[in-house]
Amino acid sequence: MFDAEQRDHTCLLSRVTEYVHATGGGGFSYFYNDREPALKDVNHAECIATALEAIADKMSEVKKIKSLDDFVNLLPQPQQGNLKKIFAYFLQDWEFWTDNDGAEYIRLMANDANWLLDTAIVWAYSGSAGASKNDYPDDMMKAIVKEQLGVSSGVTSRTKLTCAPDLSAGGASITKDFAYRNVLTTLQEICEVAQETNDIWLGFDVVRTAPGQFEFRTYTGQRGQNHGRASGDPRLVGRQYGNLSEASFGTYHSDERNVVLVAGQGEDAARTLVTRSNTSRMNASKWNRREYFKDSRDDSTTAALEADGDAALDEFRPRQVLTGTLHDTPGMQYGIHYQFGDVLSAEAFGYHVDCRVGSVKIKVDQDGGEQLDIKLRGEL
Repeated sequence: MFDAEQRDHTCLLSRVTEYVHATGGGGFSYFYNDREPALKDVNHAECIATALEAIADKMSEVKKIKSLDDFVNLLPQPQQGNLKKIFAYFLQDWEFWTDNDGAEYIRLMANDANWLLDTAIVWAYSGSAGASKNDYPDDMMKAIVKEQLGVSSGVTSRTKLTCAPDLSAGGASITKDFAYRNVLTTLQEICEVAQETNDIWLGFDVVRTAPGQFEFRTYTGQRGQNHGRASGDPRLVGRQYGNLSEASFGTYHSDERNVVLVAGQGEDAARTLVTRSNTSRMNASKWNRREYFKDSRDDSTTAALEADGDAALDEFRPRQVLTGTLHDTPGMQYGIHYQFGDVLSAEAFGYHVDCRVGSVKIKVDQDGGEQLDIKLRGEL
């Protein structure tokens, strides 16, 4: 009755049962074969069943476990390694479907661990220490994660992540208010402020460190290694190198907003208002003033309102974007010469743009063949 009567704590037996249920495909956790090629031929239900059968004669050892890790470490290989991978993905949706030939399939949709950031709000009222901060962008994000999804939350069911050490990165300190806001959205906005205010690219990821354990990490400059044009160690991408197709380069002004009216707390005439603008963009022509209203009623300080306005200016700035599909060549192979999140030097239509490896999809067919679909994106 322990777990049935409360939700703040759970017993070890329940955690083991949850692990078995989830890796067997019946619970909240699952794996996604095109995200983990090593699992493409693994039957998840058979995997956990085989592992449990192998420890059936080890009940004396099972009775001595003190953590979920202890239980997992009793399982034999290769099942143990596969189950650790399986447990790292979160099933969200599933559906049955048929193709044009009438063959029936089950499609499973699962998110990676960044989904955990979307499961929480900032559980703090406006103006409180938990909802209003002045700090380096990197340290501010980690403080939010610790307080809302880490041990500092004080609620077991909200404790889902640990955090890498503070880096005091992302440029100069910023001020932001975010009472009752979604955690993932708040972190994304902080990255936008770092880019607009401090001209520094800041990103984050949630990385699995052990079965059922995840760590929040931040990155400056790029998610991986810098192999851009001026890096001293460039990786060249272009049609002339045989490794770029479907290239596109465009200049986009249609979504531009260059005057932002930010509204803070208060009502009607008593509401706090701040205006942020980009004069050079606004005066590009006499018709180019483009206005935008930003509702920031959770912000209690002028600095936070200004930061929100600056983030909106950055979000709606004119953009020059190069995109394309990257292909492996003998001297430029994924996993050897570059990785997900790396910056590469791309050339198309006479423009040189440092592009990030923004997405990598691995498709596995019924015969075990693999296809890579790697997308690049960069801005001048």
